[in-house]
Amino acid sequence: MVNAVILHSPGDEGTARMIAGAWRGGRATLCKMSPERQRVAIGAHSVMIGLWSAKSGADDSGRCLAAALGAAPERSLLVVWDGRPPLAQAAADGVSVIVAPEAAGALMERLHTAAERLEDGRSALGTERSVDGTAKTIGVVLGLCLGALAVAALTGAIPLR
Repeated sequence: MVNAVILHSPGDEGTARMIAGAWRGGRATLCKMSPERQRVAIGAHSVMIGLWSAKSGADDSGRCLAAALGAAPERSLLVVWDGRPPLAQAAADGVSVIVAPEAAGALMERLHTAAERLEDGRSALGTERSVDGTAKTIGVVLGLCLGALAVAALTGAIPLR
């Protein structure tokens, strides 16, 4: 179960309500950003989802939104629409950015997956790299071969000149 705190500017309230209404597996709380709201506290099993679109306007809500998300980047997401670039400060603070797909269902699937990953302490977007078994095997074999060559060279079995 993951709870969502949906941070939005006044212009994005309709989108925030749609996301809150479709949120599953936890509670969704709306949080309108403004200069009066500089910080947002979230509880256990919660993530912050910031919304940023052409409707967001050019007021101070963007600065406040970026500051709130950047205070807990390991538990925050920023969703952008309309080809709008992400908030520079949020991106610099390491907040994961999701470009909203056209379909609401696809957006909700992405948000749920990313929120679950954050709640589990993993990267929201699944960008961590892992080494599969084949790569590990190749690395071990190469290491053993290089080690054997080094031992042979040092013991004189292989002349270096």
